[in-house]
Amino acid sequence: IFFDNDTLTLANLTPAFAVLDKYDIAGCQVLLWQRPRHAGKFDADVPLLCPQINTGVLVFSNSPTTKEFLKTWDKTSRLSYENGETCDQVTFREAIWKSDIKFHVLPEQMNKRLIDPCELIYTDKPAPMVVHLPILCPANTPFRRLRQKISELYFLGRKSWSL
Repeated sequence: IFFDNDTLTLANLTPAFAVLDKYDIAGCQVLLWQRPRHAGKFDADVPLLCPQINTGVLVFSNSPTTKEFLKTWDKTSRLSYENGETCDQVTFREAIWKSDIKFHVLPEQMNKRLIDPCELIYTDKPAPMVVHLPILCPANTPFRRLRQKISELYFLGRKSWSL
């Protein structure tokens, strides 16, 4: 499993490996995929309803197919950075679209990023297994500081989790 450095594991991730019995690679979609900033393009036309995948948490097999896919994605990402595209999720989405890789979309609990305000009071959603926390990044604007405080309350204030 690959993790960005601003993630925190809250649960046993053994179930994630079972996905690899059928799929080569798995990740969670970008939840606000419809926003213009998530509609970037490098060199492939991908349908709108094939949203970006958040590459901050990826589960992948060690198969030759997966290794080849990751090499191709790395090469394309490097080219895109040279051309000014700074989001690796753009090239990941395109690489999936152009390949025959068996990809599985994981539930948001495997890469929890966004909090619905109602979740601060009550939720019947499953608890996150991995959180991708804004509180682990510098908060250099008032909005980011507010987001940090909300994240602290939500992620670190829940009594049922042991950190």
